[in-house]
Amino acid sequence: MRSIYNELYSNRIGSENEHHFSWITDTIAIGDHMSPYATFDIIINADYPYNHVNHHTICKKQYTYQHRPYTLYSVGLCDNMHDTIAPILHQLLPLVQEDYTTNKDARILFRCFLGKSRSVALAIAYLINICKMTYTDAFNLVKEKRPISKMNEAFQTELQQLYG
Repeated sequence: MRSIYNELYSNRIGSENEHHFSWITDTIAIGDHMSPYATFDIIINADYPYNHVNHHTICKKQYTYQHRPYTLYSVGLCDNMHDTIAPILHQLLPLVQEDYTTNKDARILFRCFLGKSRSVALAIAYLINICKMTYTDAFNLVKEKRPISKMNEAFQTELQQLYG
């Protein structure tokens, strides 16, 4: 008898399911906790606390799936009005930029539990910092490509203050 965890895990690693993530650009996607990893070279997993990292920390690990390497960043970020995203961005973005400069065609997944807030905030910061978009352009692109996006107000205010 298969456990719920095994079913979730096999679905995530298995074939692509467009219902769990949305392509924002040709190489950047935003998804939820059921997004498959097999499609991506870099995964930013902000599904805290289920990603088993400490709050406001980042854990980087290298994995191989079917002879294909990928990098997993587990991010300790709460989705509430009291958490701040700047410390995470200052740690995460240089690491991801290093991976990006190594492989500019890398497919990147930003994911959190629902794929609406934490992953959206991190993806917008990436689009601004790495892809050199303005805050408004990045926000509008994400909203257009992932209509279910609903970044919490604290993250939105903080990103506007940092980049707006």
